[in-house]
Amino acid sequence: MHFHELLTLLDCATPCMWVSVAGVRGSAPREEGAGMVVTGTTASGTIGGGHLELKAIELAREWLRLGKTSAMQRHYPLGPALGQCCGGAVDLLFRPVTEQERSWVEMLVRAEEKGGDLALSTLPDVDSPHTTLGAAAASNAIVTHHSF
Repeated sequence: MHFHELLTLLDCATPCMWVSVAGVRGSAPREEGAGMVVTGTTASGTIGGGHLELKAIELAREWLRLGKTSAMQRHYPLGPALGQCCGGAVDLLFRPVTEQERSWVEMLVRAEEKGGDLALSTLPDVDSPHTTLGAAAASNAIVTHHSF
């Protein structure tokens, strides 16, 4: 994962976004929990490549450009309209990483250094009429499973 990179970006006060696969239905290029870091000029990691990743980077950069600090989730069918042949669908979580998230980023860095599995609970402040959080939105909780 790229949690050290998030910490470095926070240290440099560089606006950044953590984009992760929050859900998968059917065939998809990456598993739930896969993630990437996006800034205004760089992207590292992968959520599956192709047009899906291009669209995710564009949306993350637009969200950063607008100065949004709340999380959002978007649903992407992986078919001809997106130029992906997987046939399944993914939900992507876009989470701006600000100084307020430093403590959980530091916790992820420590967990990554130790290895093993991590179940992370976050409380996203979803700011989107297109959200697909469903039951997670009702409880204001998202649980993401990361394997290191």
